[in-house]
Amino acid sequence: MKAHERSWRLKKSERRGMAFLRGCLACMLAVLAVGAAPAPARPARMALDKEFASQVTTMAVEKRGWFFTNESFKFGPYAVTGVKREWTHRKGWGGFGYENTKARQKYEFTLGTQKEPDAWQGRCATDVDEETFRFLVGDRAEVTTQLTAESRFACTFRKGEQGKPWRLLLTRQMGEYFYNGFLADDSRTILVRGTRQLEGTPMPLMDAAGYFFDVEGKPVGAVETLNDGRVFLSPSLDETARDVLACASTALLLYQELSRK
Repeated sequence: MKAHERSWRLKKSERRGMAFLRGCLACMLAVLAVGAAPAPARPARMALDKEFASQVTTMAVEKRGWFFTNESFKFGPYAVTGVKREWTHRKGWGGFGYENTKARQKYEFTLGTQKEPDAWQGRCATDVDEETFRFLVGDRAEVTTQLTAESRFACTFRKGEQGKPWRLLLTRQMGEYFYNGFLADDSRTILVRGTRQLEGTPMPLMDAAGYFFDVEGKPVGAVETLNDGRVFLSPSLDETARDVLACASTALLLYQELSRK
């Protein structure tokens, strides 16, 4: 074999070897790129105590509608319908000092189940005037509420026309990011406390992450107001307490939606 033929065959072999190496390198880079790609971002979650999280029923909010169009949604066995910004059914408010109250925003909703679709009626007002708020709080020695606040939030919930009313009364002080207060009827009181803590990070949110509902110093329910939202209810609650906490959760989810607009 002549020298120039051997040289040509060597170069051809080298070219094939280089092509093979380039192919291997491309494969390695592709694998590394896939491995280095960031994982899909997890949605932010409200921080929950492990014991509490293991004991409650977790219900994701589903089929959330658009603001000011169709704001209906569902969680667990509950369906929220008839959401209206500004009250349309004023009759039920007259006896509770709401008829002529001054407020920044008012909204109402219906909460029910498949068996009772129109069971509960909820009506809320944000930035309620202090006089009305004092009337609603009344004389409750077991609750410490700062009536002079930057913002006052009030709701009433009633099952049917003759049902016993429950009141959700919350205040937010200057510089705070969430409300605190209580939920009560004439015989029971459930404390409501807000939180900014997020799951998996010590850095708090610059807004409310959600709210806990406490009885005798222990949480019996919670609502996460981040993203679409989640509701957590203890199976130890009686039916009325579960329904009322579902109403309060709905009110806070709708308020959170309002505050972002």
